[in-house]
Amino acid sequence: MITQLAYLLFIGLGSGYAAWKLLKLEEEDGYARLFLYMATGLVIFVQASTVLGFLNLSNWYAYAALTVALLALSFKEGIPKIEMPKISKNWIIVTLLFLIHLYVYATGALSYPWLEDDDPWVHASAARYVSIYGTYIQPEHLPIHYLAPYPPFFDALLGVLFQVDGNSLQFTLKFFNALLISLTIPLFYCWAKRIMKEREALWATAILTALPSFMSHFIWSQTLAMVVAVLAFYFIEKIAKRENANWELWVAATLVIATVLITQASTAVMFMGLLVIYVIGSSAHSFVKTHRIDTSEIKKITIIIILGAVAALIEFWLPMFIIYGIDQTLEHNLIYLGHFTDKATDTSGGVVYGLMDYVNAPPISKMDQPTGWGLIITILLLGGIIVVALKIKENPFMLVLLLWLLYGLLGTEGNLFPIKLFPHRFWVILAIPVAILGGLGAANLLEYLESKKRFATVAMVFLSVGLVITSAAPKYEVESSAWPPGGSWIAEEHIAGYVKLKELPANTKVFSFCGNEDQANGMDMFGYSWVKEIAEYKNNSINESADKNYAFLKKYEYEYAVIDQSCLLSNPPEAIQSKLNALVSDGHFSLQEQLSGNAFIVFKIN
Repeated sequence: MITQLAYLLFIGLGSGYAAWKLLKLEEEDGYARLFLYMATGLVIFVQASTVLGFLNLSNWYAYAALTVALLALSFKEGIPKIEMPKISKNWIIVTLLFLIHLYVYATGALSYPWLEDDDPWVHASAARYVSIYGTYIQPEHLPIHYLAPYPPFFDALLGVLFQVDGNSLQFTLKFFNALLISLTIPLFYCWAKRIMKEREALWATAILTALPSFMSHFIWSQTLAMVVAVLAFYFIEKIAKRENANWELWVAATLVIATVLITQASTAVMFMGLLVIYVIGSSAHSFVKTHRIDTSEIKKITIIIILGAVAALIEFWLPMFIIYGIDQTLEHNLIYLGHFTDKATDTSGGVVYGLMDYVNAPPISKMDQPTGWGLIITILLLGGIIVVALKIKENPFMLVLLLWLLYGLLGTEGNLFPIKLFPHRFWVILAIPVAILGGLGAANLLEYLESKKRFATVAMVFLSVGLVITSAAPKYEVESSAWPPGGSWIAEEHIAGYVKLKELPANTKVFSFCGNEDQANGMDMFGYSWVKEIAEYKNNSINESADKNYAFLKKYEYEYAVIDQSCLLSNPPEAIQSKLNALVSDGHFSLQEQLSGNAFIVFKIN
């Protein structure tokens, strides 16, 4: 882990710092720059991967060389002095929130010896594929869902980190996914304090940290997409507040927006909705205030959005359309009419949320996207809406906030309408205005009580404790519980057998006669999830002779073979017993492990 973390910090902070220097970007807060550099470094990784991935060069040394080159360019005018940035009291609190969030998510994810649900097992295979071949372009039969034409950059990052230290692919996925999610906390504060007072921004950040519906430690591309999305809002706000933004700032904002749009398709669609509402809200505010639309600010943001979309199209989506075809690319990314009209085709399951689904923070929730806010956050949200109503004429962003809240609510309730987007995934989008409005409500309430010299300290303690009890505690319970391994596992003995395999050396090649290769990859073994011949061979491997089994497995240098309960799904018990007898009596296979009768059996291939 130490080597991987050091490498990520090097390419993240190194390339991010160089980009800020070369593009002459500015940020007065020295401590904030550390997190902004890191997030910018992730943007550079994705942007570089659009080229390196095509050239089979998504390798750790290529990104390291790029970082060194960028640093060398930035040092042309001299190597800067390294000075420790001053850290304010607010930043100490935000850093603690970041570390607590990371601890809860990382320990929760690592508390059980498997990957949760179904998708992370496929991400494990995608990361291994990138780590071996240095590319995200996969075979024509598209065996791994999360490689091209799906945006592959989250798995590319994990695959490159696995190249650095190949001891545990499972740990790499779990820990660095948790780290990336937690990085959104300080990044959110960097953005929030540009659109509101620092005290309001601090409360908003605390609320986001405690908010159950803001992400989980589920392993998927949305993790990276949300990190970059928050950075995008930061740059958009920088441009909106400057009359004469230099071209370098425009380039930075364009590339960050483009990165969001090529990291996960569903997040890209929802994110574009937020940007469009930003423009509409700003336009409506200027019209209400002056009876004319002030195009100066709106024009800048609109141009940047268009440039970001065009960049995303050119650098990733257009090549995917050319290589895989438009229809196949869109379908692979779940972008087709039926997905937006059929209530049974997404993870929302057709659910329509009631009032208490928002107010309550349940101790048991969905893994990929928990729901609910908690009572105190709900009360603060209502207070924030009142504050916005009173200040809406002063600040155009106040109207944008209300429209974002409405957008998020309508998004989560998508199953009420003939056409929906991704109702269940909208909870993370809704969390953004909820946190900001809640921060406004908390800070302004305390400010009012302080002005009256009444109960301000008591109120602050009450809000803090209430936030922990009604939101943070149920969130902790969800994120620290043992999540199930997914629908591909037949019974406890099935998953227990694969857990037992982790006693073998990491990356041992294990063949399952009936299971998929993703299971081996997710358990730190080696599986060929991308080889069509292996997938097809499994269909009849039980009925092949032991000699033919041996010849095929030796062809791919497998070291162990497994027969487990999944074989009963496609084969009669007699066929399974016959195969066991044949392998036991064959000199090429040695029985190594047998759990619960014939529930899980491991053979060593001699």
